[in-house]
Amino acid sequence: MPIVTELEERIDKCRKILSENPNSLIFAALADACRKKGDLERAAQICQKGLQLHSDYGPAHVVMAKINLERKMYDEAEKEVQLAAKIDGFTRNLEMILSQVLIKKGKLPEAENILNKLIASEPHNQALKLLLDSIKRSTGDFVSNFNTLPKGKAVAPAFTSQTVITLPDIKLDQKLTLNEIIETLSLFPSVLAVLSVGKEG
Repeated sequence: MPIVTELEERIDKCRKILSENPNSLIFAALADACRKKGDLERAAQICQKGLQLHSDYGPAHVVMAKINLERKMYDEAEKEVQLAAKIDGFTRNLEMILSQVLIKKGKLPEAENILNKLIASEPHNQALKLLLDSIKRSTGDFVSNFNTLPKGKAVAPAFTSQTVITLPDIKLDQKLTLNEIIETLSLFPSVLAVLSVGKEG
């Protein structure tokens, strides 16, 4: 698998640099590569250790925010976003991460405000639109209808052959991690959950 091989090569290079210079800022890149590979615990350990030496390194706080978001540690992820913003200011990437954290924490109006601002300056960004759609689904008719059903009754979202789904703008040669693929799939209106099963079952 080319993506895994590429990540392994990046991890090996970063580890070599870090072993030669333990004070190197490469720890953030190493932690992010481990995150993309799916090794969240290792990624967190590397990033936390590096931040003990370089607490004012903003990009490492961004990586730590992503790691915590994927570990479902949403309060910690939000703290890391704020630390990164305090050091380097808010960037579009940081605001995107914050909007995802706020959605997970149920702070939908705050997330919607951020996404609307981002979409205003980048109207063709499908990833932003999908996140905004996920908020609208959470607060729309589907939720209110679900709440009025008798207990024990299940409901499926309104989805027919006429339903139009906007796909994210992903190039055919674009490389995505498994986590990015799962996150993207989970944003579609007709998807209630995403499950990934390995060869071992």
